[in-house]
Amino acid sequence: MFTTGMGTVATAAFAIGSMAIAVPTGVKIFNWLGTLWGGNLRMRTPLLFALGFIWMFMVGGFSGVMHAAAPRTRSSTTAAGLVFYFAVLVRSWRRGAIARRDPWDARTLEWTTALPPPEHNFDVIPHVQMRDPWWHEKYDPAAKHGGGAATAVMSSNQPIHMPSQAWFPILTASAILLGGLFFANHYMPGAIAGGALMILGIWLWSLEGPGGYHVHPTRNPP
Repeated sequence: MFTTGMGTVATAAFAIGSMAIAVPTGVKIFNWLGTLWGGNLRMRTPLLFALGFIWMFMVGGFSGVMHAAAPRTRSSTTAAGLVFYFAVLVRSWRRGAIARRDPWDARTLEWTTALPPPEHNFDVIPHVQMRDPWWHEKYDPAAKHGGGAATAVMSSNQPIHMPSQAWFPILTASAILLGGLFFANHYMPGAIAGGALMILGIWLWSLEGPGGYHVHPTRNPP
């Protein structure tokens, strides 16, 4: 969600929600562990499945706390994208040309963009009129002759607003890191300062204006 360009306010809301959900999750984990600690365990198949679930739940919770930081998620997504890009590049170099657009005969509109896709995805905002619009555009005669399964609702000459990069996410993430390190080392003044800086960063982040810049599309609508 943090890499879809949905805006700073929505990004902050999802980040706060992702962080807050870790609290009841941690309570439940300790609840389960306390029940196991005080119980008479019979290591049979149902309990083994339950123990496996607790471990998998904890692994997911650990990664969820890290992914709640929007800057960190953006960086990891970018890193994963670079790895995938170079993997495709090496595969194409060894086995032939780079795959064409829509190589798997897909059904949805993300496969109508160019390769590599531009930062703004679509030159115009498509208005989807039915499920699986790209498939209908390719194979449904009624959709082809009836105006299409996805039509443009903006002029292709209209510039597209793109969000600018912000400093407040990295400020908030750094404050969380420093506060956590201070708290782990039992230095409460530093932990309190990190928490205050985190709250300040989130507050300034939520007040960020639209800002950004505009791009002028040159391609045709889907």
